Amino acid sequence: MKPTLEDVINKAVDGALARARVMLPGVIQSYDESTRRASVQPLVMDMQETEEGNIEGVAIPVLTDVPVVFPGSGGVRIKFPVLPGHECELVFASSSIARLKVLGSAGGPLHPGDPRHHALPDCVAHLGLQLRNAEDADTMIEFTNTEIRAGGSGPLLTKAEFDLFLTWITTQMIIVTPGGPSTPGVSAPLPPVPIGTLKLRG
Repeated sequence: MKPTLEDVINKAVDGALARARVMLPGVIQSYDESTRRASVQPLVMDMQETEEGNIEGVAIPVLTDVPVVFPGSGGVRIKFPVLPGHECELVFASSSIARLKVLGSAGGPLHPGDPRHHALPDCVAHLGLQLRNAEDADTMIEFTNTEIRAGGSGPLLTKAEFDLFLTWITTQMIIVTPGGPSTPGVSAPLPPVPIGTLKLRG
């Protein structure tokens, strides 16, 4: 049967979409802490049509030199272990980031040097995705309605303590004692914070 124009267009669109990667779940194979780059195995196969018209699954090879994203900004960053077997979210850039990975962003926008889009080498890994293994971690920072927990048997901070701290912040003011015509006022020091330094327990 001769394909229609619609069939030809749909096949071309499907082919283009197959090459336009957006997100795939993956699993960490190895991690270099000094470079914050990982090798990641995508967890979903590509679909490929054989000459006989059959659809087969084809494994995507392990992706190497993948930047790993940790939450943070302004010189402050949350850091945690990255171990083989951890799942992650692979996000694919709309343009090549190969030169950016080598030269960095300090010099401003870079010419990509390659016309590719949504390609396998142009991905970054976001940690925290859980699809196959959804149980809680051994050490976990957890925010509940009443407290903040960070491992161990006791809370890191209770809601009552946090509310007390917020009350202190919003109600305390520097007390100024008025002086005479030629005497400046005197500022009294703030009272001490009503809670101690927070320490990780557990």
